[in-house]
Amino acid sequence: MIPKLKFDVREAEADVDVDPAEEARVNLTSGEPQVNIQESGEADVNIAAAPEPNVDIQEGGEANVDVNQEEPAVDVTGAAMGAMEMREGYQAADVTMLTAENVEGTDIYSADDEVIGQVNNLVMTMDGQIEQVIVGVGGMLGMGERDVAFTMDEVSFQQAVEGGDLRGYVAAPSTEIENMPEYDGVN
Repeated sequence: MIPKLKFDVREAEADVDVDPAEEARVNLTSGEPQVNIQESGEADVNIAAAPEPNVDIQEGGEANVDVNQEEPAVDVTGAAMGAMEMREGYQAADVTMLTAENVEGTDIYSADDEVIGQVNNLVMTMDGQIEQVIVGVGGMLGMGERDVAFTMDEVSFQQAVEGGDLRGYVAAPSTEIENMPEYDGVN
């Protein structure tokens, strides 16, 4: 006759200890299940659920969170470039007007008030702000034109006081812009 084994399996009680700290920290400890094996006539297996975990949560105080939402910080006056002045009959463009739809195709003027080209494209940041203005310069009737990049700080967008005409101005003279490197999409 084969001896029958008796198993008595019990789960240990879970013990959870939460202490207040700079960062949340949870320690879970559990003892090993106790298994008793005894020879007996019939196989007798008892499985009992562990009691509810004992969780001790202590107040950590109030969270101190400051959220400030302000208008995007975009310099539309070209102040970073130095002496960029407002043209007569124009004022600094309203920041809300500087969308891709409104800026693309805008004429860009040099420091000597010559049209150097138009905005062909924009490089945007992950949060939707204009980072670079890509301007098609040189050439005639689209032939021989090449793209150059200006950061948003290098372009002063100005709109007409009456009529809303939008223009961009850069502090560099047109002769200097002719010598700028071509934008290759990696700048």
